[in-house]
Amino acid sequence: DSIDDSLLGLLAERMEVSELIGRIKREHAVAIVQASRWESLLAGMVRKGEALGLDSAFIKEVFSAIHDASVAAQNNISK
Repeated sequence: DSIDDSLLGLLAERMEVSELIGRIKREHAVAIVQASRWESLLAGMVRKGEALGLDSAFIKEVFSAIHDASVAAQNNISK
């Protein structure tokens, strides 16, 4: 239970950072999604996850969901 609670706290913190990044991107007219950066980050997370014994499909699914939520939060900031 405590690990799950920690995960929830980290996800909430991650979303706060996403909103801050969204504000900065809006102020500087930067695109919310930068495909090459996302692909590079995801590949890095897959490598790190595999090194920890995690399935690459699982890592892709988790980080894609986080990315989608982050993009949605940033889109909400820019409106």
